[in-house]
Amino acid sequence: EESDPGNQYVNSVTILDGHDNTFNEDYHVVHHHSPSTHWTDAHKHFEANKHTYAEVNATIFRDTEEGALLQMLFENDWDGMAKRFVDLNGKLTHEEKKALLVKRLKHVCGQDGRDGKR
Repeated sequence: EESDPGNQYVNSVTILDGHDNTFNEDYHVVHHHSPSTHWTDAHKHFEANKHTYAEVNATIFRDTEEGALLQMLFENDWDGMAKRFVDLNGKLTHEEKKALLVKRLKHVCGQDGRDGKR
């Protein structure tokens, strides 16, 4: 998301009840924020830090897998993505979820890279 390009809760995908959760990789943010957490404890780390995910409206999906999300992205299936998007705060409508996903997936990259660190 261009408003906070370094936010890994937003820029990484977390998948709950995923179809292909090898080594708990569906809890991908844990890998970034707590690399010493053993993969078998990734779900516990997520649950213990769920409030942080909620504060930033983290990019979380349920009942899918990365390949299906990629297909929805290529097909511009924003309804399918919004249907699987998890709003931990329970405030977003389906249309608001779609708008949020479109905003977050918009490609914005200047000469300094997405986070200005190039």
